[in-house]
Amino acid sequence: MPHAYSSRCGHCGCLTAHVQRDLDRRVERLAVGRYEGKPVTSILISRRETLHAFCDKSCWAAAEPALAVKFDLRTTYPPLAFVSSCCRCGASVDRTQPYVCLSISKMTFPPDGSPVGVCSSDRHWAVFCNACEQPGGPETASAAIDLRAPVLEFT
Repeated sequence: MPHAYSSRCGHCGCLTAHVQRDLDRRVERLAVGRYEGKPVTSILISRRETLHAFCDKSCWAAAEPALAVKFDLRTTYPPLAFVSSCCRCGASVDRTQPYVCLSISKMTFPPDGSPVGVCSSDRHWAVFCNACEQPGGPETASAAIDLRAPVLEFT
C-alpha cells in the first residue's frame, strides 16, 4: 500500500509501499568503534541521497544489470573492508577516508505517513575512488545519471 512518501518504482513504475528498496548515493568512511568492549567496524555516513526506490527485491534485481551499465561498473557488492577496489576503475579505495558509495537499503516506513523509515538491511552495491567520484563535490557522475530504465517512460 502506498504511503505519504511513496516514490515511483525505478523498474515497474508503481508506487512503492511501506517497504521499499532504496538505491542511495552516500559519502561515508569506515572507522573502528567499540561495542560491549570489543572492536567493531562502524560506517560513518556524512551525506545520503536516495537516487531511486524500488517496490520490491524482484524489481531491484530486474533493474540492477541496466544500472550497472549506466554507472559503468566493472564489479558490484564489494566486501566490507578498510581498503577495497573501485567498482568502476579498479583503483584502491582507502575507506577510512571519505569516499562515495552506492548502497541498496531495505526501508520500512510507518503507516502513519512519517517520513522517517527504518533500515532493516543495507548493502554496499558499489564503492568509488576519489578520481571516479569526488566525495566533496555538489554533483558527481552518479548523482547526474538519469536512472530511469531505458524501457520505462513515465508520462
